[in-house]
Amino acid sequence: MRRFIAGMIIAGLSLAFLGGCENNQTGYITRTFVSPSGEYQAEVVQVSLGATGGWSAVFFETDNGEPFPKEKEQNGADSICVEETDANWSADFDVRWASDNEFIVIVYPNSNQMRYYDVTVDGDQYTLFEGLTIDNDKTVYHDRSIDGNTIEITATIYVHNNLDAPVCFVVRGFADNYGPRGIFDSRSVHILADTDLETGEGLVIGANEDASFEIKLTGTKESEESFGDEMPRSLYLRIVEIGTGDNLTQQMDGGLPRSFARQ
Repeated sequence: MRRFIAGMIIAGLSLAFLGGCENNQTGYITRTFVSPSGEYQAEVVQVSLGATGGWSAVFFETDNGEPFPKEKEQNGADSICVEETDANWSADFDVRWASDNEFIVIVYPNSNQMRYYDVTVDGDQYTLFEGLTIDNDKTVYHDRSIDGNTIEITATIYVHNNLDAPVCFVVRGFADNYGPRGIFDSRSVHILADTDLETGEGLVIGANEDASFEIKLTGTKESEESFGDEMPRSLYLRIVEIGTGDNLTQQMDGGLPRSFARQ
């Protein structure tokens, strides 16, 4: 499996709606996960933004001779945020240590989609790979149309699956639209694709595979909005299922945990 320096993966995630995970930020810990050797603790942290809401992410801390903070306590000021796990306030997380310095994270932004990361830590540094990535530089947009308030955009996307199991996924993005006052009142409409146009089936990629897909992204605008000419700046992926069968996530190679289905 390929490794990437943290922060260098650009998987098309639209971060505009996220809180902005940064080091030296503190919040309240909702779950803790100590490494087998006791050298590290991974923790799910919720950071409040007051009346504007908040965000959550996975942080990790290194043993400094003091006890690790516990659930309902604040994370340490020197804890390290795994930026790629940044999610909304109410997101769920599953974390499993695969070795003394490697843990797996699955982020559930909502009830039926997820993001997968394998994180390796070394002191206060980390590297990771993401389970499923899209190459936005290769994305080709073909046609755009509007039928009433329904927006449709067809595109060819290029996806790589880093996991040792097939993955079913959906594609999301945002299309620019304009309100009654024109360009200075720009708005974004959520667009989604969950079907391969060529096969008519759900989007599925094989284990450790590179593949391209023809998709149609659709979304609904407000009646007073007009459809902008610009194509989406980027698209991002959400995993629906890893593997096949009844288990949400099945056994991977390399000693990874068998199931991340939430308890």
